[in-house]
Amino acid sequence: MTSQRTRKLALSIQDELGIKYTEALRMAKIQIEERLALAVTAPSASRATELTERRFPHEGTFGSGLPLGLDETYGNFVTWNFKDNDHLLCVAPTGNGKTVFLQNLAYSALRSVPSAELSIVSLKSPDAFRFADPHARGVARSIEDAVALLRALKDMALGRQELVSNHGVSSFHELPRSVQQTYGLELRRHILIIDELSSLTEVLPVPETPEPFAPSSDDQKIMGENAWRSEMNEILSFLVRVGHSVAISVAGATQRIHSTMALELADYVQKSARLIMGRVPSNEAHLLSLNQADRRPFLAPMNVGHGAFIPSSGESEQVMMWPPLDDEQIEWLESSLQPLSDRQRLDLDGHSDWWIDRMSYDV
Repeated sequence: MTSQRTRKLALSIQDELGIKYTEALRMAKIQIEERLALAVTAPSASRATELTERRFPHEGTFGSGLPLGLDETYGNFVTWNFKDNDHLLCVAPTGNGKTVFLQNLAYSALRSVPSAELSIVSLKSPDAFRFADPHARGVARSIEDAVALLRALKDMALGRQELVSNHGVSSFHELPRSVQQTYGLELRRHILIIDELSSLTEVLPVPETPEPFAPSSDDQKIMGENAWRSEMNEILSFLVRVGHSVAISVAGATQRIHSTMALELADYVQKSARLIMGRVPSNEAHLLSLNQADRRPFLAPMNVGHGAFIPSSGESEQVMMWPPLDDEQIEWLESSLQPLSDRQRLDLDGHSDWWIDRMSYDV
């Protein structure tokens, strides 16, 4: 199936050269293949340098955005722009590259230092983000750590709200540069990455226990975890609502948007930029705003490593995602970034008093 952008390029070639449309279409496809090959393989040192510099923001680009992959038509970068899209939702069936995408997103966030800081929740793939452990402010691999991490992020958001209020501005981005420099790490945009969002937040059913019997130990465990899940839903809903003003962005991945997803996350589904990979069930298309005429082609199945980026405003784009991280990229992190100190990390016991204490400093 010929994409709309390929047809546009073909029409442009036809007008420029005065040739038949079929020949112009053939030339357009060749041009696109060459551009993508050049962008992905980066055969020359200068091209590789250019791609690296364009993929990763330079120091001091506070709150700009992170590159997600390459435009499938022209090989240009497709960027998650924080200014226009506070949050990001990735929807893809199992085996279509969600975890690889989130790994690259984490890597890009770390490469963009000091523009961003990072925390990660990954219960189903606990080893997938080990490379980020020394540099992330928090990594949760159990439901206990996940709820503690979200509590700490809620404290962070409340502290940032207080800082904004104390300086008489409406959002985090409007704080004076002197305040940003004083707080350093704590005033970077914070990106929370959540793998398998729906399984983390979905409250599980518990069988009714007839009186006078007590619930089984397994049922009691589920009931306790459900209480945590409900709390995490509430905190995530809060972070989504205040994310723009406090510079906290949630990037979540899930297999599907189904009816059992918590109601508290409805705003998250609607307010986020969407990245669709694989095939979206037709009964979920309206939840992802895919029913619009220009987005219907994204309902067709996509190959692994390919997706559709749908921002909250602007033109949707077909994206070729970054390949899995290689050893050279991991080695760059190890050699170029200093590990965070214990003081710089979020307290996974749910106590972030050190952040709140600093709110009383005269800055």
